Amino acid sequence: WGPLRNYAVYGKDNPSNDILSETQLKALTGKELTGYIHNLTAYPHKVYYYGPLANPALVTVLTKYHKPKTTIAAPTEKKFVKQQSNKPIIYFVDYDMVQAEIIWHYNSNPVDVKEAPKVAMFNEYFGGGMSSIVFQTIRESKALAYSTYSVYSTAAEKGETNTVLAYVGTQADKINDAIKGMDELLQVLPQSENAFNNAKEAVKNGIETQRTQKTAILFSMDAAEKMGIDYDVRKDVYKAVEGLTLGDLNDFHKQKFSNKPYSMAILGSKSKIDIKELEKYGEVKILTLEEIFGY
Repeated sequence: WGPLRNYAVYGKDNPSNDILSETQLKALTGKELTGYIHNLTAYPHKVYYYGPLANPALVTVLTKYHKPKTTIAAPTEKKFVKQQSNKPIIYFVDYDMVQAEIIWHYNSNPVDVKEAPKVAMFNEYFGGGMSSIVFQTIRESKALAYSTYSVYSTAAEKGETNTVLAYVGTQADKINDAIKGMDELLQVLPQSENAFNNAKEAVKNGIETQRTQKTAILFSMDAAEKMGIDYDVRKDVYKAVEGLTLGDLNDFHKQKFSNKPYSMAILGSKSKIDIKELEKYGEVKILTLEEIFGY
C-alpha cells in the first residue's frame, strides 16, 4: 500500500522503487557492506548530546574518544519530486483482497510556518481523529469504511510542498459510495460549532499535556531549524488557536481542498471492482506490482 501511495505522490520515480537491481544485490559482498558501517564517522556528521556534562567537559570527552576522520564527502541527496496533475487520475493496482484501499492526494502550496495554527485546528476538526467530521460522516453515519481519515500534511523542511491526503478503507462492493462520500467532504466542509469547540479544546489540551524532554529537545530543535525557525512552533499554535473561528476553517478548506484535481490510488481486486465505474472519476491507469515495487 505504501509503494502505491508513493507512486501517486511522486510518480514513476519514487522512494519505494528506488532500489538495487537483482544484479547489483548479487554483486554485493559482506566486506563491502561492513565497510559502509566502519566508514560512517568519516562522513560529515553532527553529534547530539543530552546529559550532565557542561560544555568544556563534554568537549574534552569528545576530543578524547570521538576522533572521526572526515575524509569522505557526503553523497548527493536524491530528491524525489512530487508530481502535480492538472486533471483527476486514478492509479489502480489489482490485488486479490476482499477490501479496497483508496487514497486521495493533491500537492498543495510550499510549507509556511505561519499556517501552523490553522493546520492544527483544521486537521483536528476535519479528519484527524475519531471525533472528526470525516470519521463521523464516513464511518459512523454512513457506515462506508472500517478506517478513514483526511489531513493537510505539512512538509518537514522549508521550501518543500504540503500535501492534501484522504483515505478510506472499505469493502469492495461499497467503493463507489465511499468515493462519493469522501468527494463530498473534500468539496464542501460540514459546519458544526460543537465539533469545532471540541477540536479547539483538543488542540489546546494536547499542547498543555505534551512534554519535550531529554533527547527529544535536540531533535525538536533540529526540526525547527529545517523549517527556518528557532523556537517551538506550538507556541504560535497555542497563542492563535483561541482566536480562530469556524469560518476560518471553512476558508482554509475552500483554499486547500475544494475543486482540486486529485489523484486517487486504489488497491483492490479487479474481479470485485468495476473499472468502468472508476472512469467516472478520472483517467484510470492500471499499474503492475513491478511498477510500484520495482521488482
